[in-house]
Amino acid sequence: MNSTTPKTELDDAEDRRLLYVAATRAKEKLLISGHVKPKKDGSLTLNGWLERFGAVVGLDEIKMDGEMSTPRAFPAKLGGISLMLYPVSTATTPDAPQPAPVSTDSPLPAEAPQGYFAKGLGVKVDLLEPLAPSIPAADEKTRAREADPPQRIWRVVSTARRPRAPAWVVGKLVHECLHRWRFPAEVQRGFPDDGFDAFLRPFAIESGLTDPAEIHAAVQESRLLLERLRAHPLFAELDTAERHHEVRYDLPEGRGVIDLLYRTPEGWFIIDFKTDEVRSDEEARSIISRERYDLQVARYAEAIATQLGFQAKTRLIFLNVNGAIWTQTSPDV
Repeated sequence: MNSTTPKTELDDAEDRRLLYVAATRAKEKLLISGHVKPKKDGSLTLNGWLERFGAVVGLDEIKMDGEMSTPRAFPAKLGGISLMLYPVSTATTPDAPQPAPVSTDSPLPAEAPQGYFAKGLGVKVDLLEPLAPSIPAADEKTRAREADPPQRIWRVVSTARRPRAPAWVVGKLVHECLHRWRFPAEVQRGFPDDGFDAFLRPFAIESGLTDPAEIHAAVQESRLLLERLRAHPLFAELDTAERHHEVRYDLPEGRGVIDLLYRTPEGWFIIDFKTDEVRSDEEARSIISRERYDLQVARYAEAIATQLGFQAKTRLIFLNVNGAIWTQTSPDV
């Protein structure tokens, strides 16, 4: 859309939707900062998104009676919310006099209001104590899954003769299959179409791939890793075990998601699957040390012991170490 194109109803609806989402995502408090000027009749100038927001909370009903030298509270349309206006400092040079701190007898409410509208901060006032994080910090895998906007790539078109999908996309597709315990049909069964490609294609598109060759490459690379796991002796143990996929944990030190928790006659095991392309066992060990994967799975074991009350061994399973499966199991606990 160029600058001369009139704003369509569709654009207007999208703007309203974005404002609604932005204003309703807050879980505890919503702080709004904007700038207004009084008109001759005392009403406020409201432009853009502030005009829409102001019509909801009551900024459009405020009438100023002369200049305002100290912060003032105004009633709002929404119950339990106060609208605060602050005068803007007119100082433009370092030597210009600065406003004095607001005294305790200024017309600020006794308790911090639940919502604010600020017309600049001409004085330094602590409105709220810093909010402590409401949830523990997430691990890298959880941050990627919960990213807003979601982790994705847009319109990836490979220039190579044999396109390859981004490694993180392949990892995402493989983990989607492991989560659902969905594998390609065995070749010897002779199914001409096992539905696996159709199952994975939407996840590839959701990740941002649009080029058919890239999508096909992502699906086929994922198929290869999953077929490799299915052919490994460990698969029979996993396939018949009591399994719990995508187990969430929450500790004071952090939170995250465990790929797989399963039980055998020998006890409980935690598995973290890695799809990194690795050339040797030595490189796999180096990656574990560099990326601290060993500490990661140790934290998983601590979470299981803390939250569920039993000990579990841990296994790191690399699905692509020189074209083979490579595992590292923790010592007995």
